Amino acid sequence: IAGVVEQLLPYFNQYGNIEQYWTLDGYIRKDSTQDDEFFDTILIKFVQIQQARNAKCHLDDMNFMGSILHICYAPECESLDDLREKLNER
Repeated sequence: IAGVVEQLLPYFNQYGNIEQYWTLDGYIRKDSTQDDEFFDTILIKFVQIQQARNAKCHLDDMNFMGSILHICYAPECESLDDLREKLNER
């Protein structure tokens, strides 16, 4: 469905500024029992890590367009700078 990502982003924007987002092509979903043709995996990177944590906490398992939104971390997509920032915050 065209424009789905654009409809999804305002939900995430309410938890902070989004640095960037993109579709993860070839990402294998754990719950792939459903028809994957209708599901895209979008990586959303917030400016601050705490904003991402808040968004995950509030939006995971939310009903979005008739399906349950599943939010998970994607550490395999983090850069070394992202990892350093995360460790410095702890």
